[in-house]
Amino acid sequence: MKRRPADNSIIIRSVQLSDLEDMILLAPRTMLDGFICGNRLWRSPESWARALQDIASDVYSFGVVAVYVMLQHMSFYVSDEDPVADDAWRHILRRHISYFGDEHGFRGLLKHIGEENVFFERLIALAADFDLERPREPFAHWLLVDPEFRDLITKMMNLNPAKRISAREALEHPWFRQSEPEELELAFNSISRAMCHQHLHTSGGFWTSERPYKVHSGSTGSFPEEKGEEGA
Repeated sequence: MKRRPADNSIIIRSVQLSDLEDMILLAPRTMLDGFICGNRLWRSPESWARALQDIASDVYSFGVVAVYVMLQHMSFYVSDEDPVADDAWRHILRRHISYFGDEHGFRGLLKHIGEENVFFERLIALAADFDLERPREPFAHWLLVDPEFRDLITKMMNLNPAKRISAREALEHPWFRQSEPEELELAFNSISRAMCHQHLHTSGGFWTSERPYKVHSGSTGSFPEEKGEEGA
């Protein structure tokens, strides 16, 4: 951190964030399994499913935080007073799919969690819920957001953990490599003024192609009566 001589403003060039109360150090090539990690506002989709998680899950969560910091938009917020609060997990995961779920990423997420996971059918049912009246709202098409930032977030928040860029690749992205403080300040001011709800809706259903998966025979595709954020 240093001060800019011209106006004595503070310039921060390097930041590290950590939550020591909820942290684990993973050995190389190891993953968490069977845990729901973190706060529902920032949690990755594979963590909701208690599937395998590693640094790719942190990259996804960092993308959620970045959207909040730069756009003042809390993508997955559901108030406890909201009528849907008892089923918050359902509405939150629907937004994950709406904002960040292209066909290949969605297929990859389903493969990652596996058919035996209870969220396999739940995600399929949520994906089938989009139509002409309630279309997806892909973050990649939010027109008032800086294109480089959109590209970075889309790559960090691919639903398929195997296809997300790494933390190092994110730092090498052109948006992060805007090294001049004036450029960063300009980008921040421009993005902060963006109205997050004024973006391009897709036409048609979830994807332009037919739904890639069907609910398994013998299943109604309905959700069990569950409360709150746990969803299982």
